Amino acid sequence: MDSPGAKPSSIIHYWCDSPAESIRFTVAQVKMLEHFPEYRIVFSPSRFKKGHIQAHSIWFKQFISEFPEGSIHICDLTLLSEQPTRFIITEYNNRIILGPDSGFMHLSIENEAQPYYILPVKETVYDTLKQVYINGLNLLFNNPDKTLSDIFQPKVHMMKPVPISPTGHDNKWRITCIYTDEQGKCYFNVNKKQIEEIGLGRNVEFITQDFILSGIQQNENDVNEGSIVAYFDTGGRLVMSQNDGDFSKTMAVFENTMLIMQFYEQTNSQMG
Repeated sequence: MDSPGAKPSSIIHYWCDSPAESIRFTVAQVKMLEHFPEYRIVFSPSRFKKGHIQAHSIWFKQFISEFPEGSIHICDLTLLSEQPTRFIITEYNNRIILGPDSGFMHLSIENEAQPYYILPVKETVYDTLKQVYINGLNLLFNNPDKTLSDIFQPKVHMMKPVPISPTGHDNKWRITCIYTDEQGKCYFNVNKKQIEEIGLGRNVEFITQDFILSGIQQNENDVNEGSIVAYFDTGGRLVMSQNDGDFSKTMAVFENTMLIMQFYEQTNSQMG
């Protein structure tokens, strides 16, 4: 984007960590439609544990590339009580992102050189959507010929949590479940690029005391109902699920559960 100023045809995506039936989400819809009636608005309610930045990052990576360039994303995610009420804005792959300085953007974008800017807060924040994000977007829209660096102050000190990385060497690695969603799908701290670099074309299997899961498929529909499967989500992260079932409960894999990821030689690779 040469300039962050949005046009009336732009999409504004409002994403929050409250379910669709919550009062918070209902009120947010009213405020967004009231303040931005000329924009197309996509609403994404969700359920997360408060401050679960790993889960926030997983979701962000799955949806962000599905939106067109020029889209604007309000990530209205709740901060933990001990976290300072600081908020940031950035431009990522020609999309404008607004959200809390909780560390989730650092985990999501994974670029140390990514520039971030401060969303101004003039008073005690009790309504992040109205006081922070709507005000921030109004500053953006009122200055269509200016860049983010012209409008906002740079964010120098960022929350930068250290991601949990796989550990091991050669053919045997330990991976960790970092998030389990409501359907019982388990997301792990390893992605497609890492597995390809570590595996060097070898086959892979995942091992616990209770099961061995061989190969990586395209999606869970590649196996029969009731079967367990490993595949990559749209953000490239390794996921394990059960076709028409709850993988987490069935296989006793929960957040912080570790598995062995083992590579082995075979003529025909099972990796998709």
